[in-house]
Amino acid sequence: MKKFLLPVLLLLLMSGCGGMKAEEANSTDPPPDEPSAGASDETDGETSTAEEGKEQVEDRKDPAASAESNDGVNNSERGEETKEEALFMQFIAVSVPALGQQEVAIRQRVQDGVSRYEVDGDKEAARKALDEGISEYGSLVKQAESLPAASDELKPVKDELVNGFKLYRETLELIRKTIDDPSMSTKVEEKTLEYGESVERYRAMVDDISKEYGIDYEMAPPS
Repeated sequence: MKKFLLPVLLLLLMSGCGGMKAEEANSTDPPPDEPSAGASDETDGETSTAEEGKEQVEDRKDPAASAESNDGVNNSERGEETKEEALFMQFIAVSVPALGQQEVAIRQRVQDGVSRYEVDGDKEAARKALDEGISEYGSLVKQAESLPAASDELKPVKDELVNGFKLYRETLELIRKTIDDPSMSTKVEEKTLEYGESVERYRAMVDDISKEYGIDYEMAPPS
């Protein structure tokens, strides 16, 4: 009996992450002191030397003030980047794996039901497993839609995650129809390809953002 073409399973992201890149060292050392002007025996020379020394002190103050201002701007930018990185880590290291754990159980139940049809011809077992799987994937879609994605970079990642769950659910719906109408198998294959493209887009976005932050992560292989 012809087996159903089940889609590649939605990726599960890292269970942990590698070390972050070392932070760039910001130099705060003051500029080197200017060499002292030579002493002069003449009174005018001593006065001139004192005035030059005063000007040098004043000159050194300006770069310091400028550096302090720049540090304030840089610290603000680093703070914003750190916040966005924390949001990203929460998403890929906590939120998505939590959904993935549910998905593993759903896929296993669906596969068990479909296997009974493939091996024993038990259509009712396959229908029941697929109906439950479709319903449970509907729950995953809602949970994914409710995930926080406060940063601009996370919004398209979340959208593609939701899209992937929807496409997988649609694939299960087509497989369900194929039990009674084998001609639907072509549509199953088409939807599977569409699902695979969604997974690749999702992977690419996560990979790009991870590289931006210097994060090492691992994606679980499809089962």
